[in-house]
Amino acid sequence: MVGWLAFVALSGWPIGAMAATDAVLERSLEELTRTGLVHPPKNVEISTAAKFPQSADDAPTAVYVVTAEDIRTFGYRTLAEILHGLPGLYTTGDHQYTYLGARGFGLPGDYNTRVLILLDGERVNESGYDSALVGSEFPLDVDLIERVEYVPGPGSAIYGNNAFFGVVNVITRRGRTFDGGEFSAGYGSFDTYKARASYGKRFDGVVDLLLSATRVDRDGPKHPYYWQWTLPEQDGGAAEGLDYDRTLSLFGKVSHGPLTLEAGYLDRSNGFPAVGDGVIFDRREGNTKDRRSFLMLRYDDQIAPAWGLYLRLGYNRYGLFGTYPPLGPSTPESPLPAARDATPARWWGGEIRLTNTQFDRHRLVAGAEWQNNYRLSVRFYVPPDPPLMDFSYRFSRYGLYLQDEIRLGDSLTLLAGVRHDTSPFGNSTNPRLGVIWHPLDTTTLKLLYGTAFRTPSFFEYWTTAFLLGEGPNPNLDILAAGLRPEEIETLQFGLEHYLTPSTRLAASLYRYQMDDLLNQGYDAATGDTYFFNLGQVTGHGLEVEAEQRFANGLRGKLSYSLQHSETAQGSRLPNSPRHMLKFQLSAPLWDERWRLGLETLYVSGRDTLAGHVGAYALGNLILTGDLGENAGVSLGFYNIGNSRYADPANPIFGLDAIEQDGFNFQFKLNLGF
Repeated sequence: MVGWLAFVALSGWPIGAMAATDAVLERSLEELTRTGLVHPPKNVEISTAAKFPQSADDAPTAVYVVTAEDIRTFGYRTLAEILHGLPGLYTTGDHQYTYLGARGFGLPGDYNTRVLILLDGERVNESGYDSALVGSEFPLDVDLIERVEYVPGPGSAIYGNNAFFGVVNVITRRGRTFDGGEFSAGYGSFDTYKARASYGKRFDGVVDLLLSATRVDRDGPKHPYYWQWTLPEQDGGAAEGLDYDRTLSLFGKVSHGPLTLEAGYLDRSNGFPAVGDGVIFDRREGNTKDRRSFLMLRYDDQIAPAWGLYLRLGYNRYGLFGTYPPLGPSTPESPLPAARDATPARWWGGEIRLTNTQFDRHRLVAGAEWQNNYRLSVRFYVPPDPPLMDFSYRFSRYGLYLQDEIRLGDSLTLLAGVRHDTSPFGNSTNPRLGVIWHPLDTTTLKLLYGTAFRTPSFFEYWTTAFLLGEGPNPNLDILAAGLRPEEIETLQFGLEHYLTPSTRLAASLYRYQMDDLLNQGYDAATGDTYFFNLGQVTGHGLEVEAEQRFANGLRGKLSYSLQHSETAQGSRLPNSPRHMLKFQLSAPLWDERWRLGLETLYVSGRDTLAGHVGAYALGNLILTGDLGENAGVSLGFYNIGNSRYADPANPIFGLDAIEQDGFNFQFKLNLGF
């Protein structure tokens, strides 16, 4: 069905183009941006690539943008689904968290430490695991997103740690886009209920306010199946009632001119159907709880004709609390208690940035960023016994950066920048050099060279140090545990050409070399997780896109990614698909108030730590419409072909792969007041 719809849509494009070309050419690119974007037209202003507003055409690398209308049209329910539709990105799930892979790199057990994710410019990657997870554990309802900007490639020259394979900036909506209250209610497969209440308003044209609360309850599949567990005493692999997800999120934002205050809170409880080796399967005790809260104040304005000032101050809290079933049989006569752990983290930080344009053909950016991790701890215990592990640590990290955008001519721009970061886990200096050339008004060539780094996280530090028997202490440098920071060197070339203002073709070539890759090891005999520097990894790939928009509202995009990554010994990395094909089509129905969105995703087979999982293709079909001025409805069907597929698993689960959800649906109703 998916293939047939895609074929019909593609085969009809030339006919539509003949009828609509003149009308499209008469429309400005600014008008086209209002129709929803798969990639920004040349004059759309973005800010993530260089930390200052610039047109997408002048950014030193490709920039992908997903707007609020795209989120609604394609029925995206999480940030993971948004990112999974972009070239070069893919996601993996283990029914506990959702992980992000980029450019053929997504090691099982990696907690998204090599992509930096921002929320309105504030770092989402927390300070304990350096993770920035993108499923229901992301601390913002996607209905509150104005747009998502993704900049692939190294970003440490301006963003520092974790900006390894790219930077994702999630930009929230303003209160005036609601212009009053809104209530949203939804129901979907696996007994999923969602309710959201939001209020947004702009008062006297000066103060902008947004307040929102969201609750999601998901019971999960009635009989999720883990094919590795098929013994009768293990319930045949069924884990009924264990795959639940309960999430409460709160968000508020108030702006007055250049000053903005934001706050958010997330409380998530997740069942634990897939557990590690030696743990009794299908026990009720297993669950994890994630709690995240943040408060951010920022100022962004011109303080003089040629000077811009950006100030940001943020406070964050994150806690991961786990309960794990006992490692042996438990009976009413001889009960065994569940094991527990807690890893709370507290940190605050900020950034100051100056932008100067007083020199002819130069735009200078200089800034400093700091983060004080004043509380990091890990505690593991089995009540009522004393803790088996109880350790606290604190550290700070700092970064200084300088960047210059130099106009060498009307069609040639040079971007040069460098940043130095320091922390107890390792220091790093990273340059970036980009050349942007416009040989024609319709053609842009981009060449970017850059390096990036990732220091070992606190989690990688203490787990490895304990395994070595040294035991972490405030005076133990991470290098004493034998761990070194990762480094990557990347060269990428991009070509973008507009056949017409509404027909865009693009291609990107890249090659990277990683040194001192931090890899996860797992000792099944002892249950120990540890990390070690694996050595060198190289990767290269090609990303091509074709996008078309028509005056009648029909929009389509087709992208293909070819990627390959391997170790110095010639071994392919696990969870590294070689081919990805993605197609998105959006079409109006009987009038502009109703729209049909179709998305198809193909991911080729991937190696696991011990074997292989096959390729899969997913098709999603979304119907959205307006019932009136203040009412909207959407009906989404996901994995409409009921494709059965599995993702490579983290070794701590004792599984090589974990099966994913089949066909499911979601119905949602929005009411404004």
